[in-house]
Amino acid sequence: MNVGIKFGPILCEVGTPGQLFAFFSTVAGVLEHGRAGSRFPVISGDFYDGHLASDRIGPALNELRVVRDELANQPASALIWDLDDRSRSPPPDDPAAKAASLSDCFVTPGGRRLFDLLFEAFAFAQARRLAIDIVPVPER
Repeated sequence: MNVGIKFGPILCEVGTPGQLFAFFSTVAGVLEHGRAGSRFPVISGDFYDGHLASDRIGPALNELRVVRDELANQPASALIWDLDDRSRSPPPDDPAAKAASLSDCFVTPGGRRLFDLLFEAFAFAQARRLAIDIVPVPER
């Protein structure tokens, strides 16, 4: 079962739980030197925990910009699939295998860059003062 982000009645599919965990693992491992939340407390804290209150979305957007820009300067080979078990790697068919930089490693099942989806969703939710939750996506 995949996971997504839900805000109001809208649910956007993000990918497998492993893919989303890889995003958080990479942020913590590469940009926060293994100390999740030390630089990005909203992304690596609130969002990782599965809930962004509406008043935390502005700070989340600011952090997300920095995360995207800094990951764009890192090679895709620096991807951390699992911060707790660095021996794990993405499945061979994962989009990360073809990415040029770390910011390109994260792609939704529909082929959209995760960063593009998150920026759009966060901005939409912020404008409407909606919270964002990470939730399971029902099977189709």
